[in-house]
Amino acid sequence: MILAVIGAGSPRTPLLIRGLLSRNMKLEHLYLYDNKQQRLELNARVIEAIIAASGQGLKLTIASSYQEAVEHADFVFSSIRVGGDESRIADETTALKFGQLPQETVGIGGFSMAYRTIPVVVAQANILHRINPKAWIINFTNPSGMITQAILENSNHKKVIGICDAPIMIDKFVGTLYGVSKDHITTHYTGLNHLGWVTSVKVDGKEVMEELVHERLKEFVAQEPFYQDLVDHIQTYHILPNEYLYYYLYHETITKKMAGVKQTRGQVIHTLNKQYYEALSAPDTNPIDVYNRYIQQRDGSYMTQETGYARKEAPRFDILTHTGLWGYDAVAFNLVEALVDTNQGKQLIVNVANRGTLPYLTDSDVIETSCLCKNGQCHATEATTELPACATDLIKQVKKFERLTIAAAGKRDRESQIAALEENPVVAKHLVPQIIDDLNKRFASIGSDDE
Repeated sequence: MILAVIGAGSPRTPLLIRGLLSRNMKLEHLYLYDNKQQRLELNARVIEAIIAASGQGLKLTIASSYQEAVEHADFVFSSIRVGGDESRIADETTALKFGQLPQETVGIGGFSMAYRTIPVVVAQANILHRINPKAWIINFTNPSGMITQAILENSNHKKVIGICDAPIMIDKFVGTLYGVSKDHITTHYTGLNHLGWVTSVKVDGKEVMEELVHERLKEFVAQEPFYQDLVDHIQTYHILPNEYLYYYLYHETITKKMAGVKQTRGQVIHTLNKQYYEALSAPDTNPIDVYNRYIQQRDGSYMTQETGYARKEAPRFDILTHTGLWGYDAVAFNLVEALVDTNQGKQLIVNVANRGTLPYLTDSDVIETSCLCKNGQCHATEATTELPACATDLIKQVKKFERLTIAAAGKRDRESQIAALEENPVVAKHLVPQIIDDLNKRFASIGSDDE
């Protein structure tokens, strides 16, 4: 098997590589590509150390172009950030300037990120289709559902599936609560990327949702800060939401909290990333030690500003013993294994075309849902419990926003930009024209193909 990672200069890439190596997959050759070559070369110090420690004979190539990276790949992991951390920070500061939610993929940030990213990923998909049409794109690039839909609708390449690690974290919390491994847990999840719900939870085949809600909810929500404010939602509807619902329900509260902080989340990450690459540039540093410190700091600050809740101190992180059971790496490699499996396959939560699964959306709309994946296909599994009207109404509104954003990314005009952002449920409609003008003025590179 040959794997290409696009956007491999990201500090998340070593997690992927370690997860891959821990699974002993039949990987012969790994290609890494990033348009920021210096960043990639520094990150490669960590990756090379991980490969060396594994003792596996994995051939590694630092590609000089996208074409070189993907030409022979069986799977292409796409994880790019068009405009880098700087564009994320600009999105967040623009949102705060107008008193709006400063979040990466929800609201203004989600629109801006998708708008500048879609032309790039569509162009890359067309290149891949021309030189290597058999390859699968496993899309990590955010907003994952919107990006996956844009590729399916607007490129020639149809072998693409989107992934996200947020849904699988619900399985992790359930496993911790009941003291079982993930092999003992079966959940059913449906919705959109960053807007979905688990409607069924089974442990060893037994449905436990009612027990969890009525008897063990306090233990469940204690595992993550954002769930503290979602207790009423869970108790009312007996479903477990994706963590990002917090941004939809409490966007005004979060905005007020964020208006008083010294740094946005993007600025925090930018500072951590800068320190990470600077540390790796010193020739006498141990790249593994540098990486372990980075992950410890990054994970320890996740969603603390937005919620106002402190995280419990996590166990000391060690990339060399990391097994990748729950994160992006777990989702990605479970999917790869399933797509080449001709037997039982795997039950996974991925982003695929709707094809009638949610009757209130079109067949081509991409949804994030539980699927049976095997032998080159992923088919949505039928839910036993319907979502409440408040959930389906929000899904319909957000999907309309996503469709219009994808259209705007192709049209490249102010009118289509305004039409899209006006449909976003966390953005004040009367401010949209001003916000769009500010985005277009501040981001000269918006929509540029710099990846």
